Amino acid sequence: MDSDGKLKQLAEVVVQKYGDDALAVVSARIEGRLSVQDYNLAALWSLVAAIIHARMGAAKPQRGIHEDVREIAAGIVMTLAREEPQADLDLP
Repeated sequence: MDSDGKLKQLAEVVVQKYGDDALAVVSARIEGRLSVQDYNLAALWSLVAAIIHARMGAAKPQRGIHEDVREIAAGIVMTLAREEPQADLDLP
């Protein structure tokens, strides 16, 4: 199975398990991964969220994924802004 198929399968499992709360659950997982700077898994869960959002079609979630993504992105920017620049970076 290719990676797209695996992502769709994961999205299906999440929807079956959590129903209408699937996007909220995935959003919480994204936030959890970002809070520990695990950007790879945050990106994976973001793809799963996009699949779930597309599958819901006309069913409007209480809170849109765009608001969640915007909030998460703002959190990343604030976190990065608080971090000290690393001395080992060789910037021009």
